[in-house]
Amino acid sequence: MNDPARLRVLVVDDFEPLRKIVRAVLSKSGSPTLRDAVVAEAADLSEARTKLSTDVFDVVILDLSLPDGSGFNLIHELTAAPPPGGMPVVLAASGDAPARPKALEAGCADFLLKPYSPDELVEMLAEQSPVPVVWG
Repeated sequence: MNDPARLRVLVVDDFEPLRKIVRAVLSKSGSPTLRDAVVAEAADLSEARTKLSTDVFDVVILDLSLPDGSGFNLIHELTAAPPPGGMPVVLAASGDAPARPKALEAGCADFLLKPYSPDELVEMLAEQSPVPVVWG
């Protein structure tokens, strides 16, 4: 999984259809960088922590409400001991626009309000990706 030329994304969301949508949007992107991205999935904080301890990711898309706690818990853990080179975390929340300032203050690189459009997802990943995003 550690191919530095490929974007590596971890999607942490307990709603499986949303994780599949993220994967599908990227696979159909107009950018080969996003189309070829390695996408890993986690359904809760525990699974996310396991994946983060064994793999390196460029971007984490994190749900606010998870079965085993708040996405803010993981944000605080990642900002307290950031991985080398940093890692943008993007918080995604359903109908919780007031969480945006708190998310950005906690160290999130961006905030997506669910339901977000495929274009919003692609734009955010293009902005947050440490891997140059090529179009065409």
